[in-house]
Amino acid sequence: MMRAQSLTERDVGLLLLQDLSYKEKHWHEACFKCVDCKVSLVDRPFACKDEKTYCPDCHDNNFALRCDACSNIFRAGIGLL
Repeated sequence: MMRAQSLTERDVGLLLLQDLSYKEKHWHEACFKCVDCKVSLVDRPFACKDEKTYCPDCHDNNFALRCDACSNIFRAGIGLL
């Protein structure tokens, strides 16, 4: 059986020093996640809505316009009519 390694005080201190910021909000690197699917948003595109952070897929699923006929989401970059 494997045991989880415990973090030293130095390790914890280094983790807490990782400050990510966007529009006056700040996160520890380990805390910067999508509020829905919990995927890390570090070095990835993200969107904010009502002061919550979302990955692009969760943001689209929650807030994007949908077709009245088929209910599919309109995504940026999809072909022209």
